[in-house]
Amino acid sequence: MWLSLSQAATGRLALIDRQSIWPAPDGSDAELVITTRALLKEDVTLAAGRLFRLRYTALRVAASMTLNAFPEAPWPDATQVTGRSFELTLTEQG
Repeated sequence: MWLSLSQAATGRLALIDRQSIWPAPDGSDAELVITTRALLKEDVTLAAGRLFRLRYTALRVAASMTLNAFPEAPWPDATQVTGRSFELTLTEQG
């Protein structure tokens, strides 16, 4: 398998995602840009040769919206994701 992880290893991932919507949902000829920034903690809960189980916990999540030249506006609901986690199981087949 192309992946090599150690049992109980930890790491951090910093992610930035930008999505652009044009024209804006209000029908104007403006561009709406949504930016999400997240810091995830990665824990390897199982590393057994051809099988890996990873747990990701959101340490910090922030999102904002920008419409054309207007100042960036925070999206406060994004912080509700902080502290939540999800798991992935990886095998040779995917």
